[in-house]
Amino acid sequence: MAGPTRRRTWLSLCGVAIVLIVAVATLPGVFRASRATSPGAPASPTPSLSAAAGTRPRSATAAPGRRAALHALARLLAHRHPGEQIAHISSVEVARGSADTWWVAGSAFPASASAYLAVAVKDRDTWRLRWCGADARSCRAWMAPRLYRQLFPSTDVNWAGYYVASGHFTSVRATWKQPRIAASRDYQLSVWVGLDGSRDVDQVEQTGTMWDRHSSVAFYEMVPRPPFVGGVAIRPGDTISAAVRCLGRHRFRLTLFDHTRQVRYSLVRTDPAALCASAEIVVEGHGTAHGLAPFTTVDFTDCLVNGRPLGAFDPTKVEIVDDFGSLETCTSSVSVDGLSFTVARQ
Repeated sequence: MAGPTRRRTWLSLCGVAIVLIVAVATLPGVFRASRATSPGAPASPTPSLSAAAGTRPRSATAAPGRRAALHALARLLAHRHPGEQIAHISSVEVARGSADTWWVAGSAFPASASAYLAVAVKDRDTWRLRWCGADARSCRAWMAPRLYRQLFPSTDVNWAGYYVASGHFTSVRATWKQPRIAASRDYQLSVWVGLDGSRDVDQVEQTGTMWDRHSSVAFYEMVPRPPFVGGVAIRPGDTISAAVRCLGRHRFRLTLFDHTRQVRYSLVRTDPAALCASAEIVVEGHGTAHGLAPFTTVDFTDCLVNGRPLGAFDPTKVEIVDDFGSLETCTSSVSVDGLSFTVARQ
C-alpha cells in the first residue's frame, strides 16, 4: 500500500508544478492585456497591413463598373450644366490611370443640344469631370497615348488597323498586297508591323512599306531614331510579308519579303529603351496638305502576334479621322480564324 500512495503523491506534485509553470509563463501577457484595456490607459497602436507585412504594397483601387461610370458621368454633367437635361449616355469606356485612378469617357446626348464627349477621373472614391468637347482629338495634347486609345478606341489621328497592348510581345508579322494610290499628288502612306508603338512614350520598332509621294519603297524605323527608307523598291499589287522579332538583350530582327519580286531584306538592330509592351499591324496616314491618300483596300492576312493569331489577343481597332472628326477609313472585324482583316478608304 505504501508504494502506490507515494506514486500518487508524486504525480500530484508534478501536476501542481506544471500548472505553476504555465501560470508564470502567461502572466506577462495577461498583465500587458489588462494594462491595454484598463480605463484611461492609452491603447497600443495596431500595426497596419503594410507595416505588419513589411514590404507588402497597398492594394489598388478596383475598377468602376459600367453602371457606376454611367451614373458618375450623369451626376458630373448635371452639376456642370444644371439646366441641361441629358437624354442618355452611351459608349462608356474605362481605363486605368494609376493604382488609385480610373478614367472614364462617354458620349452624352442632351435632349435639346448636340451630342458631345465627356471624360471623368475617379481618384479612389472621388469623381471629377476632366473634359467636355465635340472632338476627342483635342485630348491628345494632354492625355497619354495609351489612355487616349483605350478611352477612344474607334478613332486615331493617323492609324487604321489593330494593336494589342496587354502583355509582353516578342514578335509580330503580317502579309498584305501593296495598295495603289489613285492620284499623283504628294501623298504619304505607310503599311507596317511593329512593337511598342502603343506605349505612352514615342517609341516603336517597325518595318513595312511606304508610299513617298510618287513611289513605294521598303522602310524600317527604330523610333525615336529617324527611319531608313529605300533599298527595296515596291510596286503596287506586290505581296509583302513583314515581321519584327525581339531576339533578347534589346536586339530586334526586322524582316521584309516581296513575294512577287522575290526580294528580301533582314537585319538586326538594337534599342535599349524597348519594352515590347505592345504589337501593331496598321495603315498609317501621314499628314500632308492634301489629306489622307486615296489608297485601295489593304487586305491583311497571316496576322500573328507571339506566333498566335491576332484575334486571340482581343485586339483594339483604330480608325483614321479627318480634321472634323469624320472617319476616313473603315477597318473590318478580325476574321473568325483571327488571322486577317481589311482596311479600306472611306
